[in-house]
Amino acid sequence: MTYDSQRHVTVLFGGEKATGYLGDTWEWDGVAGTWSLKATTGPSPRGYASMAYDPVRNVTVLFGGGDNGSQKNDTWEWNGATWSLMTPVGPTPLARAGHGMAYVSSCGVVMFGGGGSGGSYLGDTWVWDGIMWTQKSNTGPSVRTGPGMAYDSTRKALVLFGGFSIPSATGQKNDTWEWSGGASGGADLWMKDTVAPDLPEDFGVEPTISPLLYISRDIWVRDAADATVSGGTIC
Repeated sequence: MTYDSQRHVTVLFGGEKATGYLGDTWEWDGVAGTWSLKATTGPSPRGYASMAYDPVRNVTVLFGGGDNGSQKNDTWEWNGATWSLMTPVGPTPLARAGHGMAYVSSCGVVMFGGGGSGGSYLGDTWVWDGIMWTQKSNTGPSVRTGPGMAYDSTRKALVLFGGFSIPSATGQKNDTWEWSGGASGGADLWMKDTVAPDLPEDFGVEPTISPLLYISRDIWVRDAADATVSGGTIC
């Protein structure tokens, strides 16, 4: 699920239910308070796909997901009316599900980690620019699935929190990372921070309060005073 800031709707695709996987596309209009079914064709039914909205190209980007233990590595774009299967130039990231994705204004859509095939976990970082996927880093946060990721446009910092790497509670993470992405002409680099809320379950941006929120049983706010990366141009 992701928010389309041009059309002011939240886009939802697919998911898992008791009897299988879904492949429908819905949009939520918060002003009207209504869900609208927009498409039943496009990506195959799946769960744990990740999406991010690119406001420069006015498309929602979807990558991967899985069904019945089979992960995918296809790239799709939604323009508000139809899905298009993309054909990336060059290498394509490994198939995965439960990865993190976020849009970075100077970069494109950034993707990290996820659950790979055969029960494996991934820890690579990729950027999609509408034409190709480019691998940016293979070091930083440990391999994991289900991380929360959001871009702080005020500080120009991509922030990652948590996730898990084994199928049990002991594998849950509460580490905080920020990605420089070549900020100020430096190397692509993930840097670990010291903020440590208690294993939140969701993550997002609330600009009227503070750049970043961690949402779980309680609410945590990350502000500029805790920053590791600030200024510069990512990517």
